[in-house]
Amino acid sequence: MDHLEAPHALYPPVDPQRRPRGGLADEVVAYVRDLVLTGALRPGTKLDQEAISHALGVSRSPIREALVTLGHEGLLDVTPRRGAAVARLTPEDIIDHYELFGVVSGRAAAVAADVLKAEECDRLSAIHDRFVDGTTEDLSALNYAFHHIINTTAPRRTRWLLRHLEKSVPATYYEFAEG
Repeated sequence: MDHLEAPHALYPPVDPQRRPRGGLADEVVAYVRDLVLTGALRPGTKLDQEAISHALGVSRSPIREALVTLGHEGLLDVTPRRGAAVARLTPEDIIDHYELFGVVSGRAAAVAADVLKAEECDRLSAIHDRFVDGTTEDLSALNYAFHHIINTTAPRRTRWLLRHLEKSVPATYYEFAEG
C-alpha cells in the first residue's frame, strides 16, 4: 500500500448524480464540513487536498477556496502555505454556536411578531398544529416552512447571519454526532 492510499480512505468519492448544486467551492465546503461534523475527519487531522480533489473530481482551486471558508467558520485551522487541519471543537463551542443562533432567531421572531399579517399567522398556526399532531409528515420540512415564514420578515443582515449560522453547523448535526 503506497502512502497515498490510506488518506484516500478518509475521503469517499461522491457520486456525480448526488452532488449538491452550486459552485465547486460550495460543493467542497459541504463535503468537507460533513466529514468534519460526522467525525470522519478527527480534530487535528491535516486535510489532504489531493485526496479531496480525487474524491470530488475538482481542481485544487475550489478546494483552497473552500478551506478558507471553513477556516472562517472555525471548523478548520488554516495556516498559509502549510495547509489546513480539522479544528478541535469543544462542547462549549457547539453550545455557544446554538446560543448565538437562538439570539439571532429571536431577533427574527421579534420582527415577525411586529409585521406578520393575520393570514401569515394563520399559516404559522396551521404548520404548528401539523407539526404537533402528525407523525406522517416530514417534520424537518414543516420546521423549515415554519421558520421560513418568520425569517423572511427579518432584515437582510439578520437573514444572512441566520443562513451563515445554519450552514456552519447544520441543524441536523445533533442527529449524526454521538453525544
